[in-house]
Amino acid sequence: MNSTKQQRTVIYARQSLDRNGDKLAISRQLEECERLCTQRGYQLVAAPIEDNDVSATSSRKRPGYSKLLGMVKSGQVDIVVAYAVDRLTRKLTDLEALIDLVDSTGVTVVTLSGDLDLSTPAGRLNARILASVARGEVETKAARQVLRNRQTVKDGRAIAGGMRTIGYVDRKLSELHPTEAPLIQLGYAKLVAGQSARGIARQWNDAGMRTSQGGAWNSNTVKIALTNPRYAGIAVYRSNRNNAETIGRGKWQPLVSMDTWDTAQAILSDPARKTSPGGAERKHLMSGLARCGQVDPETGDYCGQAVHSAVVSGKRVYRCPGLHMTRRIEQVDGWVRQVVAAQLRQPGGPRMEASSEDTAALRSELAALSSKMERLPALWLDGKLTEAQMVQGTADCQVRKDAISAALAAAAGEWALGPVLAAVDPGQAFLDASLEVQRAVVNSLLTVHLPSLGRGCWRQPFDPSTIYLTWK
Repeated sequence: MNSTKQQRTVIYARQSLDRNGDKLAISRQLEECERLCTQRGYQLVAAPIEDNDVSATSSRKRPGYSKLLGMVKSGQVDIVVAYAVDRLTRKLTDLEALIDLVDSTGVTVVTLSGDLDLSTPAGRLNARILASVARGEVETKAARQVLRNRQTVKDGRAIAGGMRTIGYVDRKLSELHPTEAPLIQLGYAKLVAGQSARGIARQWNDAGMRTSQGGAWNSNTVKIALTNPRYAGIAVYRSNRNNAETIGRGKWQPLVSMDTWDTAQAILSDPARKTSPGGAERKHLMSGLARCGQVDPETGDYCGQAVHSAVVSGKRVYRCPGLHMTRRIEQVDGWVRQVVAAQLRQPGGPRMEASSEDTAALRSELAALSSKMERLPALWLDGKLTEAQMVQGTADCQVRKDAISAALAAAAGEWALGPVLAAVDPGQAFLDASLEVQRAVVNSLLTVHLPSLGRGCWRQPFDPSTIYLTWK
């Protein structure tokens, strides 16, 4: 290998975080590395390779580093210059791969603190020590960042990192966005009035609002947005994607009240609102709401599965997943609409009444119960409770939590029913409402049971007495 070939050099620079996009750290690294190359007479055979705003410890790919390895493997360079070892790698697994590459190609790795001799045991040991120190620095920094983030949330402030929350002008939630905030509030209002997430997505897209990543809205992203606790002024700390801890109230301006927030969460978590397996929007009134009323004549077991739409002999029908029953959709939906409209017009029909339990008090009790359940195991370990007392206390708390959740869900139903009942003619308002509103009203008022008519009998003339109603 001649001396000229041995000078073929490429510079690699990396910066983990570049909030402003100014590449200042990259520029400083390149300046120092180029000075070193000039001093040693290295021949730069390619433009410097950069990975800006890319961590060396995450699973995220580093395009620049991959390009560098490709050049080394193909024999295009003999010397790799980097500012420090931790610019190349902070993981021992990556270092071992680099050692193997150096061993097979004979490339030299140079840093400003000295050359890395990866061809000897002592040199490899030194490199591993440097990589371990770099890894330790990352973990220490991460631990400090966790403490800072948690304290930030505890102080009622938003963590400035990550994506901007739609509806606010910046990551710190310092000010409401003039056009996005009203659309988010409208989304909550539409939701509690019975609108579907898909319908809200259409309205947001038509208004020109985009997600935090610049994409169009769909039912899933709408649900993710409307379950963001920041909109209710709730300060939540997330140690990871699946672990969220409510710390308290935030100091930023909320977009919706706690009552609206609780109502929205109850609606979004309601199984009756889930779409069909294919993800399509509901097209029929009782799809997913009506229940199979088949009763096993031997055991007396009630099926109770939610029915879904299907096509049988060219006709749209409701069918039980267990194939217990088949009923014509237009007959069932038409009759249920008539019955509900008539009930809404009755002097003694449904009315909006004050909730028997204050929702704010329910929320406070729910939080207290959760806190109590978290303390029970510690009290058992400290010997202050017997195992039986801990188990019973946990069960009692869970029973009450379930009752509170049901009460909050009932409040959500009242909100969905409210606009219809406020009309001069509630029955006609129900008939004129959108399908989403009609489904919400029906779900608030009654449960429809559809027993089997017998094989092939669904084709016979409609008999309303074969539909059973349970009013709530």
